[in-house]
Amino acid sequence: MLKSFLKKGQVLVDAFCGVGPLSIRSAKNGLIVYANDLNPDCYFHLKKNVILNKIKNNFSAFNMDAREFIKGMFDASEKFPNEDKNFDFIFPKNIKIDHIYMNLPKDAIEFLDVYSEIISTSNNIYTKDNLPIIHVYGFSNSADAKQELLDRCAEAMKIKEFPINCLIDFTNVRDVSPKKYMFSISFKLPPEVAFK
Repeated sequence: MLKSFLKKGQVLVDAFCGVGPLSIRSAKNGLIVYANDLNPDCYFHLKKNVILNKIKNNFSAFNMDAREFIKGMFDASEKFPNEDKNFDFIFPKNIKIDHIYMNLPKDAIEFLDVYSEIISTSNNIYTKDNLPIIHVYGFSNSADAKQELLDRCAEAMKIKEFPINCLIDFTNVRDVSPKKYMFSISFKLPPEVAFK
């Protein structure tokens, strides 16, 4: 399903990329990719995979905490601890992010707190109409998994309820066990969350 959202020339930010299966495929399909993983072994193999797949100019790899990585993608002027040691590339300036991919089903929803007031009102890249699409994954064993996961998303983003007009897609990805399911949620970053 995600493949239908991604278009050549768009900017994809992959916050928990692992060794890069989605990121590398996206870069090969013409997207501009910023991929991150906290695990140094994943980062090492990600960089190796970039070379093996002959990806040239449209890929940057990072090895840092996902919250710091996402903050840096929105505000390249902010300095982060150990920035020079953590990755090969610097944060880009003045880019518009189209998609943020957060595939870490156990914890990714809790990381949505990073988007609270992430965009300064002085920012001239984003408006309420062109905010990025967030693709986040989560587990649920609730009878009403959709409501439970949307409630968790709202709580993480520090809003009372999930703005249903921002929801783009909700998909049952797979059954993890007889009573546990993995879902993907794609939604436009709500303006009331994003702007300071």
